[in-house]
Amino acid sequence: MLARSMALIVFLLFFAVEMTFAHGGRTDSEGGHWDHQKKEYHYHKDGKITVDRAKSARYDELVGKHDSDKETKKEKKKKDKEEKDTDKKIKSKKEKKDKEDKEEKKEKKDKKEKKEKKDEDKDKKVKEKKEKKDKEEKKEKKDKKEKKEKKEKKEDKPKKEKKEKKKKKSKKDE
Repeated sequence: MLARSMALIVFLLFFAVEMTFAHGGRTDSEGGHWDHQKKEYHYHKDGKITVDRAKSARYDELVGKHDSDKETKKEKKKKDKEEKDTDKKIKSKKEKKDKEDKEEKKEKKDKKEKKEKKDEDKDKKVKEKKEKKDKEEKKEKKDKKEKKEKKEKKEDKPKKEKKEKKKKKSKKDE
């Protein structure tokens, strides 16, 4: 029975201590703080909570005055987050635009190179065609010349023969 009584006393002491230290919240320069759920301003003195009804009545007017740091921090965090999101969007848009510009430049460059290659190939084909034509013309000229020379040789042979015959005849006549 004694053990139970001791346990009950220790248990109640924990509650008493807990009630004495209601919470670890911060207090302002006046030694009090706002309970935003109840919309009241109160003080903690000697383990008792004393509500300031005059300030509590003006909650909407004064709420920003004492806890302005918390509200300002929240608003600042929200604003910073919005700015970061905006910056990310702007950065993302800029990166996207840069990427598109880069791709566009690459496409233009590739297109230009392809056109130049096509032009080079065309020029090469034209040059090859011309060389082939020149070669054929040269061959034709050569063949023509050879044919002409051959023909002249054939014609020369009978003329030579005729001359020789004339010579022989003239010698005989002499």
